[in-house]
Amino acid sequence: MSKFAHVAGRLFNAPLMLRPEKAEMLCAALVDRLGIAKLDTIDGRSLGASQLRQMAMDDDGWYSKPKTARDMYEVRHRVATVSISGTTVHKLGGVEPYSGMVGYDQIERIVADAQANEEVGAVLAEIDSGGGEVAGCFDFCRKLRGMGARGGGKPIIAFANEMACSAAYAIASCCDAIMTTGTGITGSIGVWTMLVDMTKGLQKGGIEATMIRAGERKARGGPYEHADKETVDKLQAWVDETWHMFAALVAEGRPISEKAVLSLEGDWFTGHDALGLGLVDAVDSSEAIFDAVAKLAR
Repeated sequence: MSKFAHVAGRLFNAPLMLRPEKAEMLCAALVDRLGIAKLDTIDGRSLGASQLRQMAMDDDGWYSKPKTARDMYEVRHRVATVSISGTTVHKLGGVEPYSGMVGYDQIERIVADAQANEEVGAVLAEIDSGGGEVAGCFDFCRKLRGMGARGGGKPIIAFANEMACSAAYAIASCCDAIMTTGTGITGSIGVWTMLVDMTKGLQKGGIEATMIRAGERKARGGPYEHADKETVDKLQAWVDETWHMFAALVAEGRPISEKAVLSLEGDWFTGHDALGLGLVDAVDSSEAIFDAVAKLAR
């Protein structure tokens, strides 16, 4: 149970760069461990525990478990295709994704192996992710930038197939170029967090929680009491600060200013709209994108 308390602490009351529907899927996957009885979804549905369990079972989030970084990418025409799929998280360990999550540490090991592989001339980071945790993201992204052509390594090309949003776009922005299809989604350069208030639910269940604390600000923002203004303001400042860090990171790697990034207000864009904004470098078919990277690898 202590491990799942740690997971809950990473999911709630902390800044996330993650699509909201993926957060719902994570809640569904942890319904029993977190004691979730009901979830009101962003599309207005109210799902009970049994429906949440089925939702989690329907999610195609289980992966095979190879043992080495070299097993985690395919080399064809001197292109190493590295898959970045699912929720991006901090310190997952090993090299293999599992339960719909991929670690920044895993991606780093896999890309480093591809860079060292004599059979590889370029790396194609094929991304299909709505993002994930802020923790560890920016440090990894700057390492990734130094691993590519700008840092003296082999070119690393990001392919948004079909989504590179939030933290996943942060990763893409630190590659040497970003390509996508006409329907590919990129952007969502914003940050958010959730404040969970269970007080009404506890009252309905005849349960009263009394917080006893040493230190007036200790454990503020927890689910067993209403959040006061100071707590909300502090979380807002934290989210705003992270957003500006995100925008600065993108501006370092893309032909778009930090001010222009912020003006997008965290919105997402498809294909040619993203191209016009400078969020991607090319829009084409999957085959054409691979051929372009293969030419670069040769």
